[in-house]
Amino acid sequence: MKKRDTLLRSLTLGLLVILTLASVARELRFAQLQRRHDELQTRIVDQIRATADVVEALQNTLAGGGISALREPERRGGPDSAEALPDEAFSPRDPIAFFRAVDVLIGAEKRRQQAAHREALLEDPRFMQTLATTGLEVEQSEENRIVLARGNRRFFSITLDPESIEISTVHGQSIREPQFGPVSAAFLTTEAGTIERHMRRIEPRIDYLRSASERRDVRTIVEQRNIRVSHEGNNQSRETVRFSSADLTQTVELSLDLQSGQLSINRRATGDTEEAHEILLHALQQITAISDEEVVIHRSRRELEQMIGDNGFQSLLAARGLRIHESVREAPHFIYFDIYRGSQDHVGAFGIQRTTGDIWIMDQGDVPIMSLRRLSGGVSATSDELRIPASLTTDFQPVERSGLTVLLLGANEGVADSIMLAHVDPSQHRIHFFSIPRDLFYRGARINSIHQRFGTGRMATEIGRITGLTVDHYVKVDMYAFIDVINILGGVTVTMEEELVDPTYRVRENGVWGTLYYPPGRHHLDGVAALRIARSRFTTTDFGRARRQQDIVDAMRAKVAALGLRDVATLYALVNRVMSYVETDLSAVDIVRYVQQYARYRNTSHHVLSTDNVLFATYSGLHYSGKTEDEVDADFDLGAWILLPHEENWDLIAWFVERAIEDGSVDLEKHLSVGHVSSLAY
Repeated sequence: MKKRDTLLRSLTLGLLVILTLASVARELRFAQLQRRHDELQTRIVDQIRATADVVEALQNTLAGGGISALREPERRGGPDSAEALPDEAFSPRDPIAFFRAVDVLIGAEKRRQQAAHREALLEDPRFMQTLATTGLEVEQSEENRIVLARGNRRFFSITLDPESIEISTVHGQSIREPQFGPVSAAFLTTEAGTIERHMRRIEPRIDYLRSASERRDVRTIVEQRNIRVSHEGNNQSRETVRFSSADLTQTVELSLDLQSGQLSINRRATGDTEEAHEILLHALQQITAISDEEVVIHRSRRELEQMIGDNGFQSLLAARGLRIHESVREAPHFIYFDIYRGSQDHVGAFGIQRTTGDIWIMDQGDVPIMSLRRLSGGVSATSDELRIPASLTTDFQPVERSGLTVLLLGANEGVADSIMLAHVDPSQHRIHFFSIPRDLFYRGARINSIHQRFGTGRMATEIGRITGLTVDHYVKVDMYAFIDVINILGGVTVTMEEELVDPTYRVRENGVWGTLYYPPGRHHLDGVAALRIARSRFTTTDFGRARRQQDIVDAMRAKVAALGLRDVATLYALVNRVMSYVETDLSAVDIVRYVQQYARYRNTSHHVLSTDNVLFATYSGLHYSGKTEDEVDADFDLGAWILLPHEENWDLIAWFVERAIEDGSVDLEKHLSVGHVSSLAY
């Protein structure tokens, strides 16, 4: 009996000792986790404080008057007062910066809220107790996501938002609750055991995937064939090792689905690791060895061949009497694409440098002239400009004209890129279009800055003052709304007098990228095509672009006029649709009335203020200094490229508009004496 009691007491004592040791171990583990939590919390608080400092600095900057730069400045005098437009150069702070500043502020606020949600969860006693019980640790904590791991294996991903918490396992199970509670704790506890057993089962495959690229036989093939290796382990449900050729055109992917434990190579499922390794070796041996030198040559060759096959580039060559030989000529240092005039006259070549892949222009003796890297900007052409004396407008007085004048603005992100006047002359039954370049330097700034700073109404007033026409109404359309307006009209038809080639304007037709190219002739354009033609200026100029814009506007006018003559109800419905895409001071009723009134005016005249008539080009730095380009050294700041009326005689523009309306065109030779006309290179 005594022996039985002694044994019972010994067993009880041993059990108490085991329980005590387990409790101590758990407390030690909890203390360790608590220390890690405190360190993590400290880092989070530091990050929050740093973010708060940035936000406070930004708020102070904005509060200091930065946003006020977006407001319309206080105007002096009436709306037509010349003093309302200051003489100094317009230099408002870039408004885009303020829009971005608001986004920065919102982003900082969002990150602060996310950090607060993470901190609240990491301070939750139930959450910390669950981590201690399951042996889970916080491996990663950023933005609205927390990753829990055991050892070096990820088990759970927790996503936080203001309304809920979602816990997802690596094998695809998930749970969502308003906050971390008993159900979430039970889910972590139960699934942690399930994941542990699952990970032990697929552990050999995990080890194989992570070490495959370092195996000797794989490493040998990788080095021999110049193969790139990358690991992608951020996806919680899949890990991938990607083997790619140097030019990235050939790829082998070794993947492990962590949910099913299935290994695959290029999405082909495999059995055990030995079978997977054999398939991997075979797949890697199929990758063609490509050197780094061959990669850059291949890219440049593909780029050059694509350009040679481009219709627009072919047209450019043909216009200059050139052709590229169909055979490629190989040499030790260059690969040549020879250029001929006619059948035998070799004028040079495009040469691809083997060591760098750079494309060079070569002369007929294969001597490099220039790398294409150095070429930028558009095709330039010089033309003589006329010096028009101020005496031409000495006795000029603008005439008050009847009819209708409408300012048409094409905008891109709030900037007026296209400025056009349409004047309807009832006495001639004719519509006159005048394009005004945005680079016209008016009272210390480009003309389009008036629109940015003071609005469309003020822009109309100043354009009227410059041209001598009273602007009755305005219509402004955004670049992308322009596409919709054209499409609502069912497209427009324009006639191109000359071909349009723009290698800087890449377009995609039938899945193939190419050069913007339109041959001479009639073209029916949808909204996208019309915008392309309206914006291209590489092989022409801003003035040529303005003329094409007039053609498109005229085609739109003709399309609407044709509808108005047939069916007023249809026209009114169409105008109402278009109204939502434009900014105007006209009502739909006004537009329908004007269309009905002027629909039969078929004669139009088109005019572009340019260096071919009343403007000359210079630089703002030269303009303010009073010097010519020959009088300054290489360090002189030329400033911005600008346009001004000859002799800075602003009456000249109004005179030109007057003559264009009266005569339909302006013959400067007729109005100038021979002695006053001289060629001048500005």
